Amino acid sequence: MSAPRLSSACRAAALIAAMLAAVPAAAEDEITYLLPAPASLKWPRIENATHIGVAAMARPCEDAFRHALEGLVLWMEDDFAFSRGDAYLWLGQVLEARCTQFVNPTFTYLCKVAKQHLK
Repeated sequence: MSAPRLSSACRAAALIAAMLAAVPAAAEDEITYLLPAPASLKWPRIENATHIGVAAMARPCEDAFRHALEGLVLWMEDDFAFSRGDAYLWLGQVLEARCTQFVNPTFTYLCKVAKQHLK
């Protein structure tokens, strides 16, 4: 008997919870949903007062990291006018990344950037 699969909404809620746990936040932080979503959006984009980030879930852990980094690169292209190559080079200098959740059978990875680097 296999374990039940989580719906997309449940996975997204778990990813947001993982992101908020990994980024220091005040009690008055709020989550804003922006519609319509960019075509490149595949994983939750999360923003608070100090950071922007993308959380992704996959197995193995390296795939979760790759998905989260790809989401952040696409965000840099969509909203900050980076070329893909420039985004990868820049993120190589300022990226903060961590595996925030180990849940059988998947891992959640968070890739984030401090907003002070976006000015």
